[in-house]
Amino acid sequence: EEENRFIHARLATLRGQINPHFLFNTLNSITALIRTDSEKAREMTRRLSQIFRKSLEDASDTHSLEEEMDFIDNYLSIEKVRFGDKLRVSKEIGPGTESFQVPTMILQPLVENAVKHGISRSSNGGLVRIGTERAGGGVEITVENEGPDEGPFRLEAMLSRGIGLRNVKERLELFTCGLGNLEIAPRAGGGAVVRLFVPDSRERREAFRDQSDHCR
Repeated sequence: EEENRFIHARLATLRGQINPHFLFNTLNSITALIRTDSEKAREMTRRLSQIFRKSLEDASDTHSLEEEMDFIDNYLSIEKVRFGDKLRVSKEIGPGTESFQVPTMILQPLVENAVKHGISRSSNGGLVRIGTERAGGGVEITVENEGPDEGPFRLEAMLSRGIGLRNVKERLELFTCGLGNLEIAPRAGGGAVVRLFVPDSRERREAFRDQSDHCR
């Protein structure tokens, strides 16, 4: 019970770290638009306030994958104000994955990176694809983006650059007792593919019962 309380407290703390990070980045985008397109800046501000209103209503550290996708839709609505038709989005939600429990806002930093490092760096924009499917006693979530060809990726190097990926990796380890997995690889033709594996609740309960070192 004490271990459980610690994990829930740490998950809540890490989620609290993502909120200001997300807010800071979005406000930077709004600031850049104020002088060039005040109408878009107002629209982004309005949508941002709607997102934070919903975020304040849901203070839990986990929710269903369906709820996570709803949040991602709201987040991407902000980015679409900024990029317009340059940002294209595709979602492929596999059957039986909608009710799967995941840490709240676990995907937002991944999607934000896909837009920032992929779509915004291409003059023609590009596609962000989000997919989910049942796999190996859990769910695999894929966030894929078109963009410049940057060659091989080293996850360790990317984790040292900013809060987003590092936060996702730590929350995944806490939530899954070390059974989850985060990978990033180049996408054929340019861009990147991030894969996130989250084991189901039975696998996680067994890991917690075994008092794995990853849970400490």
